[in-house]
Order: sequence, then structure tokens, then C-alpha cells
Amino acid sequence: KENAVGGMCKTWKWNDFLVDTGPHIFHTPDAQLVQFWEKEFGDLFVKGEFRCKNVKGDRFDEYWDYPLSWEGISRYPQKLKESILKELDSLNGGTMRAYATNYTQYIEAQVGPTLRQMFFKKYPEKIWGISTDDMTPEWAPKRIEFRQKVTPFYYNQWNAVGKFGTGCVYDRIRDKILKLGGILHTGSTVTGIRTAGKSVTGVDLAKGPSIPIEPQDVVVSSLPITFTARLLGYESSLKFRGIRSVYAAYRRPGIFPEGLHWLYYDSEHVFFNRITEQKKLSPFVAPPDRTFLTAEITYSKGDQIDTLDS
Repeated sequence: KENAVGGMCKTWKWNDFLVDTGPHIFHTPDAQLVQFWEKEFGDLFVKGEFRCKNVKGDRFDEYWDYPLSWEGISRYPQKLKESILKELDSLNGGTMRAYATNYTQYIEAQVGPTLRQMFFKKYPEKIWGISTDDMTPEWAPKRIEFRQKVTPFYYNQWNAVGKFGTGCVYDRIRDKILKLGGILHTGSTVTGIRTAGKSVTGVDLAKGPSIPIEPQDVVVSSLPITFTARLLGYESSLKFRGIRSVYAAYRRPGIFPEGLHWLYYDSEHVFFNRITEQKKLSPFVAPPDRTFLTAEITYSKGDQIDTLDS
């Protein structure tokens, strides 16, 4: 649809900066995928230990370690720590999780009410725009992990960022496709999917001829599932949850404390939910004496954020 490849993983030049929608981190525990990534894009990756914290407090001056760890809890104020440990001790190994019917119940059965209120209520509600009481328990397991030590976010798995932004990896994929004789249609919107029975027979574009699809071809769609459904004649009741990103440039070499790459904000008093200093992930996206922050703001169609102008 756009003139650049990569979709939401593209990178573009903004003044002196290389800017991402995100930014993004490549990570996997799969050794075969690691081998492929290293072989094809190894020179484009910056590997590191990427860390974050949750920001709380009326003046946004409290930094709490995340993901959860026993070491992190040991640093909590004494009264809070005692309350949490007492709750964790009474959970029977989280056996009540099997009876949970929503996200709230599952998390409470796993970490108790205090940690749930601290980390697993306001933030997921801010991200998804619905109450955790209305979220299914299937969301919860991937959102929680108790570690022994305060560790990087992607612990015990391979992780890296694009040296020149995420988009440099997708630019190389583009180059490889073209070198192999493939064709890329950029700046062209998909307007229709032709079918016969249960087979796709063609893809219609806003400009240029339709692309015929042969029986042996494979079609991969990265369009939103609601839009794909509409092109196939189905109406979906799923609702889109989007992200607006705001970029702020600074005439200084860095902003975040050493060793921190992004910060989470669950406060209802600020629009944004995450702020990242991309230069901390890769120093190659900004000049030595300048940096920028990316503030991500979740929204739903028609809400307060969506109705604001640029």
C-alpha cells in the first residue's frame, strides 16, 4: 500500500534520525530461526541486553523492575514486600488458575491481589481498552513470568535490533526478492480477493492489472483480519485497536538512565503507554550529540485519541 516495504516494520528518515513504528526487537528461542537470521541478516543486527521498567508515582519518579523477579520483590518497601510474600504463600502453587474465567481471576490466582493491582490491571486495560474482567484467561500466561533475578526483558533467548532501524532487514528482503526475479508492487492498495469455491484465483489492486493466482501458488495476507474478511464477503465483529506514535527530538546525546531502553506508563493522567529511546537500542539511528523518544499511544476508532487532529 505504501511506497516503502516492511509495513509496520519499515524505517524512514526524519531529520537526522532513522525512525521506526515501535521500535521493534527481533527475538526467538528457536535455534533454527536464529541460524537463518544470523546467516541472512547478521551484519544488520545489534545484539544486546534490553531492559525496561514500569514508571509510577504522582511525579513519575518511581521506577519498578519488570518482568517480576524475586530479587526485584526483595527491594520493595518492607510492608509491601511482606504483604506480597504472604499472598504468594497462600496461593497453593496457583492451582486456582484452572478455575479462572477471565484475565483478572487468572492473574490473581498466580500472583495475588497486590501484584495484580500493581502490574496487571491498569496497564493491560490501557493497552487493550477494555477491563481485565472482560479479557479471557488465555491472555494471562504469556503476560507473566517469575524470575529469580532482575534480568533483561528477553531472557534466555536470542534477541537483537536492526542496526539502522527495523526496516533495514526488510529492505534486504526486498533486494533479495528482486535479485531472484521477483516483482514488488509498492504504492498499490489491495481492493479485492477473487475466489472460486475455497481457492483464491486472483488479487485485485487499486492500480495495475489483477494478479492471477494459480492452484500451486501460496497467498500470504498480512492485512488486518477484519479487512481480509470484508474482501472475502464476511463481516467481522472484531474491533481494531491501533497505536499512534509521537516522536520528540532532543539536542542532547541521551535521555534515559544507563541500561534502560523503554519505559511503561499505566497512569490515566498521560495518553502514552510506552516510551522508547531507540538510540539506546542502536546508536546508529541518531547522531552522537542528538537523540529522540518515541511515545506510543493506544486508541480505538472514535475515542478521544482517534478524534484528535495530528
